[in-house]
Amino acid sequence: MSLVQSGGSLDEAAFNREPDMEEYGSFLFYTYNRLHQFAKAQQVATKMYAKFKKVQHLLWVISSILLQVRFGGPPKMLDLAAMMLQKAPLGLDGLQNMPFNRGVLYLFFLHLSTLQLQKKQAEAIEMLEAGKPLLKLPSDLSALRVQLLWEAGRCQEGVLEARAQVIASPGSWASAQDYARLVFDLPSPDGFDASKGHTSRFSGMLPSVVSFEELESNWTQDEARNALLLFRHLQQVEEQGQSTGGGSGVNRIAFLGELELRRCALARTQLDSVAVDAADVQEMVRVMSTFVQHFAGREDHTSFSLAVEVSEAADASPLLSAAAGEDREAAVLEARLRRSFRRTEGMDAAGASRARAAAEQSVAEEAEACRLVETWIRFGGGSGAENKSPEALLQLAVVALIEADRWSPNKAVACTDLACRNSFGLHRVGSGSAASS
Repeated sequence: MSLVQSGGSLDEAAFNREPDMEEYGSFLFYTYNRLHQFAKAQQVATKMYAKFKKVQHLLWVISSILLQVRFGGPPKMLDLAAMMLQKAPLGLDGLQNMPFNRGVLYLFFLHLSTLQLQKKQAEAIEMLEAGKPLLKLPSDLSALRVQLLWEAGRCQEGVLEARAQVIASPGSWASAQDYARLVFDLPSPDGFDASKGHTSRFSGMLPSVVSFEELESNWTQDEARNALLLFRHLQQVEEQGQSTGGGSGVNRIAFLGELELRRCALARTQLDSVAVDAADVQEMVRVMSTFVQHFAGREDHTSFSLAVEVSEAADASPLLSAAAGEDREAAVLEARLRRSFRRTEGMDAAGASRARAAAEQSVAEEAEACRLVETWIRFGGGSGAENKSPEALLQLAVVALIEADRWSPNKAVACTDLACRNSFGLHRVGSGSAASS
């Protein structure tokens, strides 16, 4: 029995013995949530609301219901949540001049989440627009808007919102990454030759633009090409320092955005079971090489020493042959997830201890991540004779390079030359080395 479970037993005994002690009930509610026992948390919150008549306990009941549904509970439970929310109405009038109120913000998210889970995206979008003054960070508003538009089937509008967010925050890696991924979920543009794969959408000369006005005049129906044009334009912007670039400048993020965009094109091509042209692979390697050369030796970046590895990777043929027979994007996804949850190498003792503590707290999240990988494999992304892909390791190299750079400004984690070399050592990457590359 874990400490949390044993503590839950003590809290349960204490609250049953002294039900008038609100503090004991609160401890028990928190414990059940940490154990992901949301039905029991709902029962505790219901008892507390009946006894103490406090609005916060009503909101605890509602949040417990939403968590149960998110973790696979019956959607019919949402009717109860919506009914109970009527006892806590959200007044959206006069928000413009209202000072920040965290309680109102939390209530807003409960209303919004209930509508979202009920698949009432149109109503949720209306509520989001009405509650804009509550969201003090424009990026939060944009991210929610993109998600709800996508869920509502208004994908084109969602992509345009994601593009606008990249333009508004060119130093945000999260915005660039979301935009790069979303463009390939749109229908292919008219005239697209599917037999050439999605990497072919980047072929040909791009117009040279020096302003956003020129950029807008060169938009096409192909949003993937528009994304590449935007990232190429932002790569020309002079770095403004750490405050504008998420750690090191806006043009670095634009380079990372292009890498992720090209990786997503490879992934989409894989799903369509189309062979990637060697010239497209060479271009991707060239972009990776340019990134390393551009940012090598910077004080705020990893000290890359990849000259040999980059030169060896310049020929696409060895890349394709070395990657043959490896997993598809599942390997990439798995490596990225493992990298996110397990990063202790290079830390001092105190840092490693903190990392272990954080890892223990994220067991449920890691299990959910593994389920995502398994789901992807079940839908055709795994290894096997019918799922061989020559591009998976190249994708994994891009992820390794992006992750190595993203963490390098964090002085608590020293990214070694060996780890950087592994991002290009494609022939050594497999399920075992992927977790430690």
